[in-house]
Amino acid sequence: MTELPLDIRGLAKRYGRVDAVRRVDLAVPQGAIYGFLGPNGAGKTTTIRCLLGLIRADAGTVRVDGHDIRRNRRAALARVGAVVETPALYPNLTGYENLQLACRYLDLPKARIGAVLETVEMTRDARRKVGQYSLGMRQRLGLARALIGEPRLLILDEPTNGLDPSGMRDMRALIRDLPERTGATVFMSSHLLSEVEQIATHVGVMRQGETVFDGAIGALAARTGQRLEVRCDKPDAAIALAGAQGFAVFSRDDATGSFILSGDGDPARLNAALVGAGIAVSALAPLRADLESLFLDLTSAPRKEAAA
Repeated sequence: MTELPLDIRGLAKRYGRVDAVRRVDLAVPQGAIYGFLGPNGAGKTTTIRCLLGLIRADAGTVRVDGHDIRRNRRAALARVGAVVETPALYPNLTGYENLQLACRYLDLPKARIGAVLETVEMTRDARRKVGQYSLGMRQRLGLARALIGEPRLLILDEPTNGLDPSGMRDMRALIRDLPERTGATVFMSSHLLSEVEQIATHVGVMRQGETVFDGAIGALAARTGQRLEVRCDKPDAAIALAGAQGFAVFSRDDATGSFILSGDGDPARLNAALVGAGIAVSALAPLRADLESLFLDLTSAPRKEAAA
């Protein structure tokens, strides 16, 4: 059986009386671009520090490529590359020289440098001093350094943070191609939901130190249920009928007479019921929920207490 690039079970970390992480369960499949999401204070940074071995968890396991990071940290991190916050680079050295130092530290052949520079599209600027680089170029050089050891798992913490729109677009395109070009699985945290939505295949959502979702983006949309936008001439009567058909009002706009329903009812039966009641329906259509609305649904709801 092939081991998962990253498998986290029951992870918990406490600082004094504060539970930074209550319980994290994540399974990151091979070849995924996994978006790790959560509001500020949800426990994302603590989780990343635990999986990189920077802090020790109080409970649970973190397995990288099948290796338990607590029992065998060296083996677990041997095939991990990471860019956490702003890459620490030597500004007085060229990009190429920075990568030479990385090769020397990791005991890797310098032949790897050309390949990673090509991957991050930095070949032309490799001989320039890093002090002359833009923020986007520094981010790409940091990514090249993370890739130089041919990692199976690549961890990126806010990879587009601080970039201008052009730099964000370039970084997004680069990350999207990484699994196919390098074979690495990408695990990226971000607060920019629109960025994650455009490139991620899977997501994990944190709320109050716990995992509230872990899986494919399509499964997240299915979990939150369908949404229907309805416009008609008698919204109050229509909403009452919709309630009997298994729907609830998600939002309402009295100015236009439109409202959005959520629930597991049958849209065709609802439409027939509305028409049968003499309600003139001008629109009844499914809405595709974007990642932001799905995220807000998961993170704004009160946390359910565990059953006794």
